[in-house]
Amino acid sequence: MLIARVTGPIVASAKTPSYKDYKILRLVPESWDGSPVIDAVPIVALDLVDAGAGDCVLVCQEGRWARETLGNINAPVRSMIVAVIDQI
Repeated sequence: MLIARVTGPIVASAKTPSYKDYKILRLVPESWDGSPVIDAVPIVALDLVDAGAGDCVLVCQEGRWARETLGNINAPVRSMIVAVIDQI
């Protein structure tokens, strides 16, 4: 798992059926003190908790768990937002 900041949505007019009930969000990894991780690659994740732009979130990057959560072991997903962090 990792901590990240939501920078905004990713809009897709066509997407796989396993994504139909979820927003797709763009995230930037953060360190424990809230500063951006240097040279971090942005992350794309499905949102399970209705996070929004600017929210600090907890991200699970275990593909098997994410696919099982969707109920489709063959779903093309690796990262899911599992919590909005209020305070560290």
